[in-house]
Amino acid sequence: MGLGVACAAMRLRVPALVLAAASFACGSHEPTPSSPVAAAGLAPARELPPAVRADGRLSGTAIPTHYELTLDLDPAKDTFDGSIAIAVRVPVATSFVVLHANGLRVAEATIDGKPVKITVRGQELVLETAQPLAPSTVTLQLRYQGTYSQSLDGLYRAKDAVYTDFEPVDARKAFPCFDEPSLKAPYRIRVRVPKGQLAFSNGAEVARTDEAGGAHTVFEFAETPPLPSYLVAVAAGKLAVLEGPKSPWPIRVIARPEALEGERGKAALTVAADTLALLEKWFDIPYAYKKLDLVAVPDFGSGAMENAGLVTFREELLLVDPAKDSRRARRSMESVITHELAHQWFGDLVTTAWWDDIWLNEGFASFMEAEILDEWKPGYGATLDRLVDSQRAMELDALPSARKVRQPVVSAGDAREAFDPITYDKGAMLLAMTQSWLGKPGFQQAISSYLKKHANGNATASDLFAELDAAGSLGSARISSVLADYLDKPGVPWLGAEGSKEGAWVPRGVTAPTHASW
Repeated sequence: MGLGVACAAMRLRVPALVLAAASFACGSHEPTPSSPVAAAGLAPARELPPAVRADGRLSGTAIPTHYELTLDLDPAKDTFDGSIAIAVRVPVATSFVVLHANGLRVAEATIDGKPVKITVRGQELVLETAQPLAPSTVTLQLRYQGTYSQSLDGLYRAKDAVYTDFEPVDARKAFPCFDEPSLKAPYRIRVRVPKGQLAFSNGAEVARTDEAGGAHTVFEFAETPPLPSYLVAVAAGKLAVLEGPKSPWPIRVIARPEALEGERGKAALTVAADTLALLEKWFDIPYAYKKLDLVAVPDFGSGAMENAGLVTFREELLLVDPAKDSRRARRSMESVITHELAHQWFGDLVTTAWWDDIWLNEGFASFMEAEILDEWKPGYGATLDRLVDSQRAMELDALPSARKVRQPVVSAGDAREAFDPITYDKGAMLLAMTQSWLGKPGFQQAISSYLKKHANGNATASDLFAELDAAGSLGSARISSVLADYLDKPGVPWLGAEGSKEGAWVPRGVTAPTHASW
């Protein structure tokens, strides 16, 4: 749906999968009298829109540099309205800008104020200009409407409120965007809600204005540091706030009013404040997002989501009352908060360049979860729990169908499948193994250097390997080459040992790999 169709042969697309080709009628330029093409009675060739890429990525005709997003949200309605202005850099001359949208009805689109033709092909929007854009910075403006998701992704409703969950590829259900992890940009967000309701986003609230007539309130939020689209977040509706520490960063719990009965939410504030301070110390990097909101969501597909500055949790995981709930419930709450706050550095501050390296996000968050909990509450033995996690990962890794940690990702399905114990647990164990090789001080320094070099940007495993190799080696072997084996092959090697006369166990090398690739 849209204002028109682009003139060119193009292929239809569902989440990053090319299904078929479809042709559209094209206009023609007036030929010049001296043109050989005109003499033959043919129109000159027009620029064609870029083809849908087989690797699941956008064509790269434009790179976002800034977003201004306005959402009109009412939990009592089935639809929402939005408008967005995206500043983009056009690297080479082109008549086409390609971005993502999924299920959005675009009513109007312009580039630098001039109307453009719109073609919808699967989950891509192709905007075509009347004249080619020169290499420059231009502004896309789109006005659109969407329908709240019926599943727990994108922008959806739950018990008198609206929430978001975008990872990996569902931001495009809420607003047109360049929905890839490497395309980070700052966001300024406004949310309009019925009067009496509240709205929250990644940035701190900077203005709250009641509209004339008094039926709606507009919330405006501070500009964020550069974020990938999947980390943008909003919560709006009939919500309440439980205030926590104000310094060094304001921390709050946001939830349904009835869910904050008694002491619920207070323990989460303490855990967040304590573990955030330990993470800052471990990384030697301050928290980057100026405030921290912990949002309890009554219906949530995953356990939690690390949106920068606005972390969402399944309600029962976050709102634990130590006087009423089990010790296990409290331990789960402490673990998941620590995991998500570790993501504020691994995933948010430094984001994986593509989903095939998602272990850089999830493996590190799992590793740091145990490191920080062990420092905060040594009696838990959190690092010992890694043995249990490693066994779970190795059981999966021993199957003939086991996948590599770094698996090619060319579709939304591939990206979703990467969130499994191989990524989380095997990734964490590889990092723990690396720390044992380098020693904690050397490993810690390498990780801090990696984060500082790539802050507010993206990184790959090669970037991490460079820091680890600079920190040390395994005899004549480079750490990067050893890790690459574990990351790029399924399974793990089994090490054999035999007893000596003195009673010691002597290693005798790999005896039986769990997968043929070893």
